[in-house]
Amino acid sequence: MLPISKHPGVKITFLDALFEATSAVCVTGLVVTDTATTFTVFGECVLMILIQVGGLGFMTLGILVAMLLGKKIGLPAE
Repeated sequence: MLPISKHPGVKITFLDALFEATSAVCVTGLVVTDTATTFTVFGECVLMILIQVGGLGFMTLGILVAMLLGKKIGLPAE
């Protein structure tokens, strides 16, 4: 919703912005508007960072579940 993150004259509602951000963090890839025509480079970078944070959280949760189940996590020694 920051003015720097969207192109001038583009209208985006709070609910649409919230959905885009939630979708980015959840790594679903669902979008309400066309990302290239709605957001500036700054807005696209914010979305990319949210996608990375969501992916990191997903992997962290997966490792935590595996460790709780007693699985050994590591790289094979060659």
